[in-house]
Amino acid sequence: MVIHHSVVNFTHFGNGDRMRWLGFDLVVLFNDSFFMAFMFLISGLFVHDSLTRRGAAGFLRRRAWRLGVPLLVSIFVLIPIAYYASFLRYHLPGTTDFNFFHYLVAHDHHRAMAVGTVVVSVGAARVRRRRRRDLDRWRRKSWTRSAG
Repeated sequence: MVIHHSVVNFTHFGNGDRMRWLGFDLVVLFNDSFFMAFMFLISGLFVHDSLTRRGAAGFLRRRAWRLGVPLLVSIFVLIPIAYYASFLRYHLPGTTDFNFFHYLVAHDHHRAMAVGTVVVSVGAARVRRRRRRDLDRWRRKSWTRSAG
């Protein structure tokens, strides 16, 4: 993660520095292609046990607290503070005001996409779990009818 975010600015995908090196592009492509998907796979391995232990409402409540609150704090507090200096550099004082909507239009949203992927994955796991439980009930019911 540290290597990825350290070199992404020096790749074709980065938008900060004009100096680029193909080796950094390969590092970022490999990291995005393999490790990001691998991390989502690992996190998905624990969804079933958490859903079973806490139930759907408890699981979603805990997931919203652990992912949603830090995401909102970073979007509404940390990121505007971080971008304020660059905003002042490229906008003359008094020409426009610094607000959150400027940030929404001007910057990419990788964090929101990652959290959105987690939300969709959790929803898919919930649907799969419910279908599997319904299928198990149907099998038990049809087995008891055929056995009796």
